[in-house]
Amino acid sequence: MTANGAAYKTARGWIDVDFKCTVNTDVDGITAFSFAVGGSVPKSQWQARRFPRN
Repeated sequence: MTANGAAYKTARGWIDVDFKCTVNTDVDGITAFSFAVGGSVPKSQWQARRFPRN
């Protein structure tokens, strides 16, 4: 699974995050995981990115 342009919410707003998770062929174990935390998402982008209002 790859999530480019994902975000998580904090008390101050939304933070960009990308992650990648790779599983084995039986899909019952994780073989690799990586992530990168970015900066704050400007409020002007919240609606376009379909973030909840609260």
